[in-house]
Amino acid sequence: MYGSKPLELNQTYFLPTGDSLQFSRLRFYLSNFQLLDSNQIAFQESNSFHLIDIEEKNSLKILLIFSNEKKYNQLSFSVGVDSITNLGGVMGGDLDPTKGMYWTWQSGYINFKLEGTSSICENRFKEFQYHIGGYQAPNNTFQTIVLPINKENNFLKIKLDIKAFISQLDLKSQHSIMMPGSKATQLSELLPSLFELKK
Repeated sequence: MYGSKPLELNQTYFLPTGDSLQFSRLRFYLSNFQLLDSNQIAFQESNSFHLIDIEEKNSLKILLIFSNEKKYNQLSFSVGVDSITNLGGVMGGDLDPTKGMYWTWQSGYINFKLEGTSSICENRFKEFQYHIGGYQAPNNTFQTIVLPINKENNFLKIKLDIKAFISQLDLKSQHSIMMPGSKATQLSELLPSLFELKK
């Protein structure tokens, strides 16, 4: 979402300053899906890595298959790829490097990628690029979210508000983050607050 509206690529949005804003790419990994019963694991998805790509509508739905007898009241998942998987090297499926979410020079996955243009950016092509990744301390960008859920609801809509993310950025001067480091880590810490259950 962008605020209260569905996010669309190449559509013009406006910042409070009046500057224009367009998004050209949004991809991120959701992983380690678990159902919790008062913080105790009731279900854990195996090989739990999902590449969410706004250009691939099928990627926006995730199916978890588990026994209906399970007792749970929380959904837990992470944004990114954990350090053990990163250390294991390149893999297939959604983790395939051809998906454009792997730094070959850094030997690690990009957890969250947001690209676009804005009239406020002070560079030649008015572009912004935020490639957030890194799995080594102190710059581990892997973040976990826990949401309360009702067992009676088998279909959950999870909202990600990109407007809330953009509002925390300095597009004018900090328009490019392309490698692990303290700045990428700081941005990753914003991600959990962007996710919520949509009513």
